[in-house]
Amino acid sequence: MKKSSKFVSLMCGALLALGVASCGPTDDDRIKVTFWHTMGQANEALVEDMLKEFYAEHSGIVVELVNRGGYDQLRDAINQSFPAGTTPTMAFCYPDHVADYMEYAVDLTSYVNSTEEFDGETLGFSFDDGHHVEEGVEVSGVDDYVDAYWEEGTQYANEGIYSAAFSKSTEVLFYNVDVFKELKLTPPTIWDNPDDPDDPTSFTYVARKLREYVEGEGLEWGGDDGYRALGYDSDDNLYISFSEQLGIPYTSMDETEHYPFGANGGNAEAKNMVQTVKNWYDQGYIITGGVLGEGSYTSTLFAEDEKIFMSIGSSGGTRYNITNSFEVGVAKVPQWNLDNVKTISQGPSICFFNTASEEQLNAAWLVYRHITNSANTASYAISTGYSPVRISSYDVAKYKAHLEGGELKEDGTTVPYAVNSERWLQSKVANITMTMDNDYFVSPVFKGSAVARIQVGSIITDVLTGVKTIDEAFTSAYTICTYA
Repeated sequence: MKKSSKFVSLMCGALLALGVASCGPTDDDRIKVTFWHTMGQANEALVEDMLKEFYAEHSGIVVELVNRGGYDQLRDAINQSFPAGTTPTMAFCYPDHVADYMEYAVDLTSYVNSTEEFDGETLGFSFDDGHHVEEGVEVSGVDDYVDAYWEEGTQYANEGIYSAAFSKSTEVLFYNVDVFKELKLTPPTIWDNPDDPDDPTSFTYVARKLREYVEGEGLEWGGDDGYRALGYDSDDNLYISFSEQLGIPYTSMDETEHYPFGANGGNAEAKNMVQTVKNWYDQGYIITGGVLGEGSYTSTLFAEDEKIFMSIGSSGGTRYNITNSFEVGVAKVPQWNLDNVKTISQGPSICFFNTASEEQLNAAWLVYRHITNSANTASYAISTGYSPVRISSYDVAKYKAHLEGGELKEDGTTVPYAVNSERWLQSKVANITMTMDNDYFVSPVFKGSAVARIQVGSIITDVLTGVKTIDEAFTSAYTICTYA
């Protein structure tokens, strides 16, 4: 049973009237939870607002939010913190990062259904955190999380739950509606149809028509400064997603099959896949973030420079695809096989470290439950473009209004979002991603898989830019992964 904040306030008032200088724990007495993350100022402010409500019930706990840069910088900082004795209580993570520091990660299994009380609250998930009806039965706790999001934290080599979903994203296709309407094109659903080059649902057909359009206007196509059909923000994700869709080995948890993309001189299917992407690049059909250089994104080419007509990027980065120059559309990422739809799941989970005290871990778990309850994960999703991690969030009134394209006001009315505004585009993305729960995949994770991710991205970058041949790129990636 939680203590009533009203009761605490009345007691504080009474003590102050008696001349007592303070009520409740001082800063030095509070349980300190250190939370390292990758959020920018705007998203961090959203979490700070959530914590204000948390503190009303748990005044003896304080959370220190610390930005540690991007995900790779955060991973490096965590690895460096172990010998330095500066490890946080909890942190944002990707599964392949956790695999690198499994010996320090806390198995959360005992927390999920715990009946133990801490700071006046039962530790285990509660009905009030979020619940929904499934096949006529009211479910809550783990069952209220999107399956793929929760299962991500259970796929490690060690049995247990070593990370818990916070906010999730995937890749989506942003496209120039105005040009597509003018050319009577539809967003591609498949990458290529070798049996029918004029299949209007294929990327290669759409790219060819866009090239004809650009060159018909007397404009430059391809090369360093010309127009292209598509930008793919992440070279890593391009390689991994294509591999998953085509059924080509990428990495494995089996010690004898690590890095199969390079074993025995390289996987022939994988090399053919990279050759296809190279052909598209040479034809001016595609460009990637890696080709543009570190810190560059194809969303800039799409929304600002208007040099590409489609951009594949994270749904969490929706705001970077907004423009007032044309209407932006959203669609699912094309597939190699519509009978085996695979779209990558990404976005931060949270892990906890055994270097913290038991009371710090208990407090951190209560914080996690609070910031991912149905109301809070819905609010975070609306403001950021990420997807809620709880199914019950889709029944939250303001999230329903968001899906319908407007903001729910206090008087119960809904005000439509302005066309091409940030929330308007995020609403369109949300309507796409809410249909994709069964499409998501997460690649296998093990110690060293984070290096593999980086190296397969380098294969794409190095081959497209001509720095290495396909054979050289695969050999280099395999060598680096093997000796990392």
